[in-house]
Amino acid sequence: MELEDAIRTRRTHKAYGPEPVDRAVLEVNATLSHPEQVKGWAVLERGLSIEQGQLTANLKLKREVIAHQLDGVIEALYAGAEAVPGALHIGHAGRSEPLPAMAG
Repeated sequence: MELEDAIRTRRTHKAYGPEPVDRAVLEVNATLSHPEQVKGWAVLERGLSIEQGQLTANLKLKREVIAHQLDGVIEALYAGAEAVPGALHIGHAGRSEPLPAMAG
C-alpha cells in the first residue's frame, strides 16, 4: 500500500523519488509479454485536469489536447531523454536506444 499512497499525493516524487514508480512498472512488466510491456513512462509535474482542458466532465482523456500540451514530454519519451520540462521523472524499461519516431 505504500506505493499506492505515494501515487495519490502530489508530493510523490519529492517524498519517495522515482524508484517506487520505476520498480512497480518493472515488476508489472515482468508478468507481461514483450508487446504488452510499458517501454517508457513519465511522472508529470501536474496531474491532468478538467480545468486545464485535458479531461472531459466525466474524466475521459482529451487525447489531442494532451498530445499538444505535453508534446515535449512525449518527444522526450521517444528520444530516450532523461529529463524534460513538464516531467519530474522519465523512466525507461531496459532500452539502450530510443524508440522509433512517432508517425503522424
